[in-house]
Amino acid sequence: MDKERSLICRRVETEADVEEAYRIYLSNPEYFLLASGHIPERREIYRDREVRPPEAELRCKSFGLWSLEGENVAVTDHLEGYPEDAA
Repeated sequence: MDKERSLICRRVETEADVEEAYRIYLSNPEYFLLASGHIPERREIYRDREVRPPEAELRCKSFGLWSLEGENVAVTDHLEGYPEDAA
């Protein structure tokens, strides 16, 4: 029987979280080259934590660091209810 794997998401809040998020950004340069035309800089993590459309409230934003079995593996940027709530 397979044992259950632990997948956890937490907000990127501490400097250690920022470093881990940046490490993940740098692990996929092809994505950033396609999406923005350049390799990301550390300061972009700080911007990405806060940036949102003017009509979206910050409390609805979740910029998260995902870990699987204790290893940080992904970063997600989610705005709940944007552009509109699901019906």
